[in-house]
Amino acid sequence: MNGSRWGGAWARLVDLLFPLRCLGCGRLGEAVCARCRASVEIIRVACPTCGSPGPGICATCRRRDGHRWLRGARAACVYEGLVRQAVLRFKFRRARYLGAFLGDLLVATLEARPIDVDVLVPVPSRRGVERERGYHHTEVLAEVVGRRLGLPVERCALVRQRDTLPQVGLDARRRWSNVRGAFRCVAPDRVAGRRVLLVDDILTTGATAESCARALAMAGASAVWALVVARDQLAKPTER
Repeated sequence: MNGSRWGGAWARLVDLLFPLRCLGCGRLGEAVCARCRASVEIIRVACPTCGSPGPGICATCRRRDGHRWLRGARAACVYEGLVRQAVLRFKFRRARYLGAFLGDLLVATLEARPIDVDVLVPVPSRRGVERERGYHHTEVLAEVVGRRLGLPVERCALVRQRDTLPQVGLDARRRWSNVRGAFRCVAPDRVAGRRVLLVDDILTTGATAESCARALAMAGASAVWALVVARDQLAKPTER
């Protein structure tokens, strides 16, 4: 039996022993069933700069001074409930199969609030994380969007040029400091003169997206937007 036949047999055995159950309701057969998919609310009115739900530019973005490299952001959902569960499993529990569901949410938000872009660029993972996980999670998301919308994905255009701490657990100031200058565009010819859409799972303060956008803009990108599955907020001190 050749390798492809072994692979197919193994996949069928895994499906038999560990059948998929809906993450939302537990129903057998799908990662997320149609009823639970329909219950997910796509953000349709949001701050055009950071993607926070609500009309117009939010108070945080109005207060922020200085040049912004990131043109704006689109977030599909608020980081809660079923979407939060799916992101955490996809990112930390090797549930690659959830990439299709999460990618569909990204497509839905672009259909609801379109952006004219030329190319997709996944945000690079921290060093070693991709090897531990077995796949590059933001690349999986970008590939779903690229296939659905007919956009090219530049998987290797952007890299991390230094190690960073995980952003989780850091306050806003430390998040910005942590990723400042952390990214570099190693393929300027792939982004120069093009409108780039960064793809990531979560946007909290926007520090990572802004740092990536700076690297791409310095390489000649004409505009950089961010597209994320979920918009999160840092907890206030009294909420910790």
